[in-house]
Amino acid sequence: MIPQTSFYLLRHGESEANLAGKAAGGGIDSLLTSKGESQARDLAEVIHNLAVKPSMIFVSPMKRARRTAEIVNEGLNLPITVVEHLEEHHVGEWEGQPWGIIGPKMEAGEIPPGGENYDQYAQRVSRVLKPLLSERYETPPLIVAHGGTFRAIGQLYNWDIRRVQNCHLHRFDPSPDLNAFPFKIFEYNVAGIDLRECVSGLCSSVRQR
Repeated sequence: MIPQTSFYLLRHGESEANLAGKAAGGGIDSLLTSKGESQARDLAEVIHNLAVKPSMIFVSPMKRARRTAEIVNEGLNLPITVVEHLEEHHVGEWEGQPWGIIGPKMEAGEIPPGGENYDQYAQRVSRVLKPLLSERYETPPLIVAHGGTFRAIGQLYNWDIRRVQNCHLHRFDPSPDLNAFPFKIFEYNVAGIDLRECVSGLCSSVRQR
């Protein structure tokens, strides 16, 4: 579980591994593509126009996340803190393999040799986020991390969150009346400030497991 507080969460821009359809967890430091950098620049404009802007940025130590945070922060000049152990899901010896091959193994519950299964990764994300989100901030912080970070948060509540697109900004707001998944999720369109409040606190990409 994680503290019930508001925060923005962002998956990095498109990486070289994303483009190739290969696994680049915590063991491969894949760089952004030119499209990924463009996505981050587009998102910087979205954040600049938010009614409630983030007060600071926390970022995964991986290069694709750090570069995304740097681009997004241009013009905002917010303090950026690199957070150790916030890197993507470690898939050990399966790093660099096509997702079409290792995905079914992961879904079947196999533990990657030298890596983490979904539950182990979710617990790592929980340990990292708890101290960050226990602090008080003037406005919600922005966490720049990975697609796996979204799934890990869902895993903590037995919910399945997938298919989070690169550089699509989300805000998690606590909603204690939602017993199963206690957050409402707002999604911002990268082409503007189109805000969509998801029914019952769940985005269309969230399904009960």
